[in-house]
Amino acid sequence: VLTLLSDDGDQRTADFFYTKVSPQYSSFKITIALPTSKVATVAVAEDGKSYKTGSTGGYSVKYLENTYVSSISGSPFKSGSHANMKNFWSEITKSGKIELASHSHTHGKWPEKDTYHTDSKNKIWPKGSVTMEVQGSYQILHNGLGQEAAFMIRPGGSEINDAMKNLFREKVEGNTNYLGMRSSNGSPPFKGATSAGGAKLNTVAKFKTQEERLKIATLLVRGYEAAFNSSGTAFATNQNSSRTTVLNAGISAWKQYVDYAMQFGQWGSIAFHSVVSDSDTAGGYEVYDSQVMALMDYLQPLVDSGDLWLAHFADAAKYYFEWSSASVSASLENNCIDVSLTDNETDSRFDEALTVKVAVPSNWQTAKLTTAGNTTALTIHTDSDGSHFVYANIVPSDSISTIRPQ
Repeated sequence: VLTLLSDDGDQRTADFFYTKVSPQYSSFKITIALPTSKVATVAVAEDGKSYKTGSTGGYSVKYLENTYVSSISGSPFKSGSHANMKNFWSEITKSGKIELASHSHTHGKWPEKDTYHTDSKNKIWPKGSVTMEVQGSYQILHNGLGQEAAFMIRPGGSEINDAMKNLFREKVEGNTNYLGMRSSNGSPPFKGATSAGGAKLNTVAKFKTQEERLKIATLLVRGYEAAFNSSGTAFATNQNSSRTTVLNAGISAWKQYVDYAMQFGQWGSIAFHSVVSDSDTAGGYEVYDSQVMALMDYLQPLVDSGDLWLAHFADAAKYYFEWSSASVSASLENNCIDVSLTDNETDSRFDEALTVKVAVPSNWQTAKLTTAGNTTALTIHTDSDGSHFVYANIVPSDSISTIRPQ
C-alpha cells in the first residue's frame, strides 16, 4: 500500500496535481494536508476573548478571495472563474482523485494552554485557541468543502515545543471527528533495510492501540535526496549537485521506498511539500514536476498489475485500523462458503473492504461473492501447493458473506 501526501496547501502544487498529473494517470490519488486559514478566517469576538459562532452553530467563518493566477498550461485557474478559495478547492477535489485532510487551521501557531490569556509577547489568545485549530479546521473542510477530513496531518516545526504538541494531540484524540493523526519518520536514505521498521513503513501491528493511531508514519521527501546506486554508493546528498543528478537521485530514493513497501507488504507513505517547475531551484522540502511524473510512471504499472494499492490516506488508514482488529472465519456447507469478517471499529465510519484469501473446493471452475446485497465474480487462483483459492473484498460487519460457484 502506498499513499502520497502534499503538505501545506500550496495552490500551484494543487493546480499541478489537478491539471497535469490527474488526467495523465488513471491510478493517481493524493491527499493534500491543508491549513484551513488559507481558505477561510475564523472570526473572533470584539473583546478578543472568544470565537464568534455562526447562525447554524460552529464557528463564524469568512471565505477568502483568491488572487492565484496559474502559469501552468491548460489550467482552469487563469481568470476570475474561481474568485474565492472555497471555489478553488472545490474544483481541485471534484474528480475525487484529490482528497483534503486537516493540517490544523493556522499550521501550528497555537499556545501552551487553551484558556483565554496573554502570552509573554503580549499576544492575546482567545479561549479555546487550540480547540479551534482542531474543530475550526474540520468545520471548514467538512461543512464548507464537503471533505470527510477524518485524519489530522499534524504540522510541526521548531516553534512548537513539547507542551504545545501534547495539548494539540489531546485535542485531536478527544475529538470524535478524527480517527487518527499522521506523524513523520524522517527521510531517505535507508540502505539495505532488513525489516519494515528499517524501511520506515507502517505495519498492521502498530495500530492495535489508540496511541499508535496518532503516530501514522510518513516519509518527508525533498527534490534532492541521498539515494544509493547499484553498487551501494550514496549520491546527490545536497542541492549543489548537478540538476540531472539531483532529479535522478530523488526519483531513485522514492522508488527504493516503494520497493520496500512491496517487499515487506506494508503501508508506505510519501509526503511532498511544494512542487515546483524543473527550471526553479528547490529548497527545503520542495520537489520537481518531472520527479512527480517519473514516480507516477513507476507506480502506474504496479497499480495496473495489482501489485500495489495507491490509496487516499483516509482509505489506507481505515484499512489498516480494521485489519489490526479483524477476525475472520469460513465454513463450507452445501457447496457454499459462508465468510464471517468482523472488527472492533464503528461500521458507519470504517467502510473499507479488506481482502480475504479463501480456499475453495478444487472442483470449482467459477466463483462469485455475495456481500452486503451485491454480487461480484471472483477469479480462482492456484496456490503453490496446488490448492485453489479466491481473493474476496469484504467490509467487516456482523453480516455473513457467501462464496459459491457462479
